[in-house]
Amino acid sequence: MALPEDRELSICPSTYIGMFISDSSTRVIFVSEGCTMAVGYTPEDLIGTRARDFIADSIGRDDYLDQYEDRDTHELVGFDDEANVYSMWINIKSARGAPVLHRIISFKCDATIVYLGVTFPEVPFRDHSTHVIEKLDGELAQLSVSPEDQERARGTRPMPQTFMTPNRQAKCVLILENYAPQNADQQINGPLINFALASIDRIIDADNTDLISFPFLKLVAPEDVLHVTTYLEDLSGSTDVKFKRFALLSRPRIIE
Repeated sequence: MALPEDRELSICPSTYIGMFISDSSTRVIFVSEGCTMAVGYTPEDLIGTRARDFIADSIGRDDYLDQYEDRDTHELVGFDDEANVYSMWINIKSARGAPVLHRIISFKCDATIVYLGVTFPEVPFRDHSTHVIEKLDGELAQLSVSPEDQERARGTRPMPQTFMTPNRQAKCVLILENYAPQNADQQINGPLINFALASIDRIIDADNTDLISFPFLKLVAPEDVLHVTTYLEDLSGSTDVKFKRFALLSRPRIIE
């Protein structure tokens, strides 16, 4: 897939969101528009393709998918309530043909792998024959695990290259429009919701189709609206990955 001559890749770090089905097809079902600046593809270019085909590292596509296996059945589908967040470094093929280094932060939800990709186009290509894993618990602890270390630790089956938690939890994904603090309506109601996975109904009394174009702050518990607004303002001026705990209304007024 050739990149049109008038479509330039960003020379600065870019951020985008993607989703693909958590089976061997790895079929892409959603990509945000930031992917165009990051790797040269439009969302239309990527939806329906196989995510695994864009991995440029020799660690292998199957090794990457092993991150998301059910630890009991070794199957990709299922175990969607696991409370794990994965972080790793991967080179992804751009539309120009050259690999672009990504930091991928991902988790499973609704038989879907959801990931946030942050690119580092200034870093020269270096093939990754092992994953570099980071634990996301407020502070990042970095660990590199070689295949030899894995074999010694787990015998014949490689040790999962991730930090596991024993708990399961309901999860959902809401994708919001860009927050503009100068927008008076957004200051009051927050950015609109552009996308929601169906699992939202396991968290609050709402259907994902009803939430499209719904103001996000109207889902937030009143006592948390102020600090969520501050959080959105911080996000709008940053390329960092930020975390925030807050409560959602269990029964929001979707229809007024």
